[in-house]
Amino acid sequence: AKSTRFIDRIYKVRDRIEGFADTAMKGSVMYKKKQREGNYKSDVLVVFDTDSNHARYYKSGKIRKELPISVGTFDPLSAFYYTRSLELREDSVIQKPISDGKRWVIGKAHVLRRETITLDSGDTYDTFLMEPDLSHVGGVFKKSKDAKLQLWVTADQHRLLVRIRSAVVIGSFTGELVSAKGLKTASAP
Repeated sequence: AKSTRFIDRIYKVRDRIEGFADTAMKGSVMYKKKQREGNYKSDVLVVFDTDSNHARYYKSGKIRKELPISVGTFDPLSAFYYTRSLELREDSVIQKPISDGKRWVIGKAHVLRRETITLDSGDTYDTFLMEPDLSHVGGVFKKSKDAKLQLWVTADQHRLLVRIRSAVVIGSFTGELVSAKGLKTASAP
């Protein structure tokens, strides 16, 4: 996440989150989060030890917590990529164990409906609209009574994220796919 030059004058944001899952998409192996927001700086590393079923949470290079996890636990980012490997259906709920290294929860995402959307670029996509349950999420999502995150993924085999929208107490954002290359089939209806 990167704030625009205009917003930088008020509150500069330079965040990077990386999730690493095993090649079979059966669980996470590592999660990295580098936050630079205003004067706040944080560097987090979570190592998922699948042999002992523990997640080790490191902050600024020092271990801060060791947490028991279940088999098949994903970090918050890799959990999204896991959902891309599933056959999605309208009115269904996806559940999977998730950990950010500080806590372990059963994450849920609701597949609300199939929807054809047109992006600002003029490209049209057949998508599934998904909403993750944010009740276990902190930060601005926790501070917002009606916080919502919506994800539109293509209804084809690629499951590309083509739009993301969020509304929280301090505002909202929308992100849209700008380009995709090397796809074998189009996802337009």
